[in-house]
Amino acid sequence: MKPWLFIILVCFGISCQNADLKKRSAQDILESEMQQMNWEEVDFYPTFSSCSDVTSKTESLNCFKTTVETSIIQGLKNKNLIRSNPEADTLRLHLYVDQFGNTQITNIDISETTAMKNPELRFWLQQSIQNLPKAYPAQKRSVPVNLKVKLPIILK
Repeated sequence: MKPWLFIILVCFGISCQNADLKKRSAQDILESEMQQMNWEEVDFYPTFSSCSDVTSKTESLNCFKTTVETSIIQGLKNKNLIRSNPEADTLRLHLYVDQFGNTQITNIDISETTAMKNPELRFWLQQSIQNLPKAYPAQKRSVPVNLKVKLPIILK
């Protein structure tokens, strides 16, 4: 064997041994990706069929907020709301939209004054959310996911 060929083979053998050529299984790759993913953020918020082609996260959020607000306005339209002042008449609606698009209220942050003056307000809000059209769920990497969201609602 020629000496230069032997030297090349030895160098190649040493460099291959030092190289980190580990094979990663699909499960390892998946676990790595799952750990790196920010699960607190979604790629798209829930949307409704009334929103035409939604192509961005911002559009999906606007669609969601507008549809929920419209439903609440319609639900409270003919109710006799007693208002006190703008600060007290702002409430925060905690919504949960599951991976199937079902929407429900998990909590309502409301001032004691507004709650006392409007004892049926929680019920009216529940009805408004129940009357929402079926939602397309939030998505993370094109996979439907559950989402908790807080929406401020100003009672006018």
